[in-house]
Parts: sequence; structure tokens; C-alpha cells
Amino acid sequence: LEPCDTLLLKGVDDMVWVVEVLEYHGYIAVENKENVKNGLFRLDEEEAVPLEEIERIAVKEGTHTITISGENIEERTDSVFIEAGEEFIYDLSKAQEKVGVLIIDANVDAYKLYINGTLVDSTTPAVLPLGEYDVVILKNGYTEWNQHIVLDKDTVTVRADLEKDVQY
Repeated sequence: LEPCDTLLLKGVDDMVWVVEVLEYHGYIAVENKENVKNGLFRLDEEEAVPLEEIERIAVKEGTHTITISGENIEERTDSVFIEAGEEFIYDLSKAQEKVGVLIIDANVDAYKLYINGTLVDSTTPAVLPLGEYDVVILKNGYTEWNQHIVLDKDTVTVRADLEKDVQY
């Protein structure tokens, strides 16, 4: 029995003869939560608790609302149905990472753009998970341009002024 169960006590005076379980509980287990930074878990309208404290919780049978938030993911809210005696696995492996758009405003065109050492399409803005990146721009006839960029909001625009490579 768990505190969320509903019991009916039958007896005479102060003596209980029969205990009947009217509503039994099920469980919610949360998996793959280690990738959520500073995650919070909220069940229905209860107070949010740190995600790392949630392993397996007993809840009444029926429909419940789970809300998960964290620094690096989009807040998600799901409605789940819990059956008595059953365990519902709430999997966060597909939690949508918060992303931002990195726009490079360069004074040249047709350049090679490397983000964290990987060549990417320089003709479109880069959609990346929020975080830190090393950006390098290469173009024949110009000196290498590089910068460490923190992508910490929806859109970050960086001005890249490449200088002509002077050779003697």
C-alpha cells in the first residue's frame, strides 16, 4: 500500500474487521534523465522537484500530467494513463534539446565554415544545440578567421571580417 491508495475500513466501534482497497496505485519511472541539465519534474499541479530525485513514484490509477523542464531542453508536458499495479516508463531520451541559430555575417562569400572542426554549409544559418562552439572561416587569399562563440539564446549573429592575406 502507498499513501495515494484509497481504503475503506469496516468494523465495529474501534475494531477494524475489514480493509477494502477502493483505489490502488501504479508507478511512474523516469529513464534517461542524466542528459537534462538542472531538470525539474512536476506531477499534475504538485510542486516541481529536482529530476535527479525521481526514480519510481507511486501514483493513483488514472490520467496524470507530467511536466519536465531543464536548462538544455524545451519544456515538455505529457498526459499519461497509469494502471493499477503497473509501471509506466517515462523516457527522456527523446527530449527536445533547446537550440539556437548561429548566423555568420561575413565580409566575403563562398568561404568554408567549420564549427568545432566539422565543415558545414556556409550558405544557411546553423541550427545548433545551445552551447559553446569554435568557429573557423577559411577562404583563399584571406587570413584564417576564428572565434569561440557561446550560443545561449534563440539567435546569435557574429560579424566575421576576414582580412586579405598579404604575401611578400
